[in-house]
Parts: sequence; structure tokens; C-alpha cells
Amino acid sequence: MPTGRPSRQRIFEMLDTARVDLEMIGGLPEPMVFSDVWAKIWTEETHNSTAIEGNTLRLRQVQLLLGDGIVSGSQKELSEWLEAKAYGDAARWVYNEAFAQRPNAPRISEVEIREIHTRVVAPVWAHFPPEGLVRGEVAGAYRLSDHDPLRPGLPPTPCNHVASQLADWVEAANEKSLWVGEHLI
Repeated sequence: MPTGRPSRQRIFEMLDTARVDLEMIGGLPEPMVFSDVWAKIWTEETHNSTAIEGNTLRLRQVQLLLGDGIVSGSQKELSEWLEAKAYGDAARWVYNEAFAQRPNAPRISEVEIREIHTRVVAPVWAHFPPEGLVRGEVAGAYRLSDHDPLRPGLPPTPCNHVASQLADWVEAANEKSLWVGEHLI
């Protein structure tokens, strides 16, 4: 049995299988129907997504923080707790919005993306503004300055192109199908 991380191809295959399974049963159940399943998805998504960005909280710490409001093992930086809490709150908002009944509404809008950004970063920026933040840059707004690459080979979009690229992405996301690389999502 292979160990370690699955290949990107294997992940796409698993996602395709999960998507087909979801289509067969009519989609995900509403959060209130399977609250324990949604709680697990919520905490794992929060943990994994913030860990990708360098957050060192353990899954159990994120579970206690989001589920009970308990901060445990308080040797972690305050910014990590704020980041996990803000991300978790934003994720819950997204889940609820996904199940809100809005006939003829697009899948996602620029306003919603900006709201998500505000919910994720504003609580952290209030106490720990990012290095290089220029006057006038606020959560939920387009950045006003260019940034250095996060890592080699991953250059950020120039600030004067962000709005148009986001508009293009929103348009593509709201089409019937969206392709990422060679994969339909």
C-alpha cells in the first residue's frame, strides 16, 4: 500500500469520484441535516487551509477553538488563533450562503469574494497588519501595491490587474462548468 501524499492525478480522480457520488444523491445535505459531518468538514478545512499558510495549530486545537471557544496550549502566537477563528467563521458563513435560496443568482459574485476576504483577514489585520500594507489598503478591497512572490515561481498578479482577473474568474466560475488545467470542477 502506498504511503505519503497522493499524486495530483490521484487527488483529481478522487474529486471526480466524489463529485459523481454527490450528483447521484442530489448534492450535499444542508448543514443542519448532518451537523456532525459538517462540523468535521468545517474544522478540518479550517485546520488544513490555515496550515497551508503556515499556521501551526493542531487539528484538536482548531476543534476546541471553533467548537467550544477554548484556546488550549496557549504557547502559540495570538495571530495563529485569530487566523484560525477568522477562517472558521468565514467558512461557516460560506457554507450558510451556499444553502441560502436565491433563485437565478450566480454561483458566486465579486461581492461575496470580497466579503470572504474581509471575514478572513480583518480580525487578524486589526492586531497584526501584514508587512508592506500601504495606507488605504483594507480587508475586502483590492490591493494598492505590488508584492514580492510568496515563493519562487509563484508571482502575484500585479495590483492593477487584480480586479479584471477576478472578474474573469467569477465569470468562468458562473458558467455551467469550470476547467482547472485539464480537469473539470
